[in-house]
Amino acid sequence: MGTVRRATPEGGRPPTGRIRPADPPPKPNLPLLLAAGGGSFLLVLVLIIVVASGRGSDKTPEKAPPKPRPAAPPRVTDPEVLKLEAEGSFKCEEGMRLVKPRLKSDTDAPKDGVRKDLERGLRLLNEGLIACERARKRTGKDYPTAEPTRVRDEGLRVFCTDLEKEGHAACESGLKAIRSCEDRMTGRSLTDEEKKQLREDLERGIRLITEGMNLFDRSNQVSGNMFDTSKYGQARKAATYKLGELK
Repeated sequence: MGTVRRATPEGGRPPTGRIRPADPPPKPNLPLLLAAGGGSFLLVLVLIIVVASGRGSDKTPEKAPPKPRPAAPPRVTDPEVLKLEAEGSFKCEEGMRLVKPRLKSDTDAPKDGVRKDLERGLRLLNEGLIACERARKRTGKDYPTAEPTRVRDEGLRVFCTDLEKEGHAACESGLKAIRSCEDRMTGRSLTDEEKKQLREDLERGIRLITEGMNLFDRSNQVSGNMFDTSKYGQARKAATYKLGELK
């Protein structure tokens, strides 16, 4: 009879009697673990930051502390400053008292009186405003000079416009009178009557030019305005020299 082989369940070869060792466990993938762990740590850190910022936003923002008020300027006790303040206040008040009534045209008021009040008041206003400015430079305080300045400027307009107009007219009349004598000032012989007339014309010309230049000077003293009076001065000098020859 032939030999009968035992069939195996898998249909393969029959067991040989040797024990086959088990397969070793798979090695862990270290780079993947590290990457996963780092990602988890970053995710947790981001969550912490978001929560912390959210909590901070719930806080009411603190108000900025109020700015300190500027300290009041110290009271000045310097005698020189006190003197300047008193001088500025008195002269500005007195100057306005004299100038304000003369700013309105008054045909019944004597012209000489009006000019004297304006001139005196303008001098006081100038001196008072200068005193206030000197005090301001030393103390840093602002003094009430707006109204005195306005009155001073208006007074100068009234006073100087009229004064300078009259001064120019007087100088021109004097210059004309002297120039009319030029043909009698050449050295030719003159009769007694001609000498008398020449003397009178020269004296009149000198007087008119002197009056006109005095008016210019009065305007300059309160306003600082300058005038070209050279031609009038030369004519007056020539006339004065000729008068010396006629004596």
